[in-house]
Amino acid sequence: MNWKTTRRLACSLRIPCLFILLASLNGCAKFNPQPQATESFLQRKISKTDGDVSVSIAVLSPKESQTVFGLDLAKKGIQPIWLEIDNRGDAPFLLMPILIDHDYYAPLEVAYKYRRRFSKKKTGRQDDFFNRMHMPHYIPSNTVSTGYVYGRMEAGIRYAKVAMLQDHADPLELSFAVPVPGIRADFHRVDFETLYTEDELVHIDDPSELRKALAELPRCTMDKKGKKEGDPLNLVVIGSIESFVPAFSERNWDITEEIRLGTMFKTIKAFFIGSKYQFSPVSSLYVFDRPQDAAFQKIRGTIHERNHLRLWVSPIVYRGKPVSIGQISRDIGVRFTSRTLVTHKIDPDVDAARLYFAQDMLLTRSVEWIGYVAGVEKAPRDAPRKNLCGDPYFTDGTRLVLVFSGENVHLEDMELFDWEAIPLH
Repeated sequence: MNWKTTRRLACSLRIPCLFILLASLNGCAKFNPQPQATESFLQRKISKTDGDVSVSIAVLSPKESQTVFGLDLAKKGIQPIWLEIDNRGDAPFLLMPILIDHDYYAPLEVAYKYRRRFSKKKTGRQDDFFNRMHMPHYIPSNTVSTGYVYGRMEAGIRYAKVAMLQDHADPLELSFAVPVPGIRADFHRVDFETLYTEDELVHIDDPSELRKALAELPRCTMDKKGKKEGDPLNLVVIGSIESFVPAFSERNWDITEEIRLGTMFKTIKAFFIGSKYQFSPVSSLYVFDRPQDAAFQKIRGTIHERNHLRLWVSPIVYRGKPVSIGQISRDIGVRFTSRTLVTHKIDPDVDAARLYFAQDMLLTRSVEWIGYVAGVEKAPRDAPRKNLCGDPYFTDGTRLVLVFSGENVHLEDMELFDWEAIPLH
């Protein structure tokens, strides 16, 4: 056999071999869904009720998603959101999944990403499966509807508003802050149930008594030894975690990770390349002889610029709601320190950060009371105080007070604590 004959034979075999190779590769991705494997993520579900309607929601981890759907959805940037809507009323609803994720995927759009080019039967099987698993938009009366919304990948805490329309009635809206597995947040180390004994709690119902109690709280954070003052405690959040975390999440406030070697490396890397690390840890400041119970941040384009706040649960309980004292400031840069390797430099006008947060929360329609209370003590621009890192700051000396509701509050229905004058700058 000469070389020309050999070449023709090789060419004649090339195309069939290519088809065989493609067909074999196409069949390598096994499709073996286990839709009943829901136990792990249902343990994290969050439920809320409004009248005759109860809604439960949970977000699947990449591993859970691959088990349930039989395909690696996370690799394609897809995050299934499980929903259960128990409509015990006599009227149907129309679900609006666009408020759960404004860029959600349609079921056949997801299935198309895993299409079997050489097997219509397998492709059809996948199409049917993703359709069956999809959460229906029409929620009949006196039924329980269950399914998934195919959202984009998110980490930390995912904000989702479950909104349903009904004829001749206002929309039903329930807001959720749904945990997404994979981030070790700083507040995971805190057992909020055991922070105080019942004897240590101070129950207050009268606004004037609350004003006095809030003004008497410490004016600043402290170092671990309790000898040096840090940033001003210029924020009070009143409400359960379930009432204010959805509001934070709606306005893109992220949780912060614990300080450990891995997260410090991520922070330093983001510092050098100017990237965005939305869960960057914050250093520990102390109130009530303990570091912050939780911290949140809202990053701009890079790690150098962010708004961040810390919260400590106080022993005060106002009308059954826990009261947390907090500190909020705006970071305008990052620099190295001998104490924490890297730290942020704050905007000296801490009142500007406080005003920003007030506006941010009012947009969520979750605040039922707002006001300002004394307690920080003034620090004028020409005689500023300094925090633990030596950054100067000035303030009018008041604290922003926000009382969060678990329901939507229209601005005209919001009440005002008539305590200190509302700052106009």
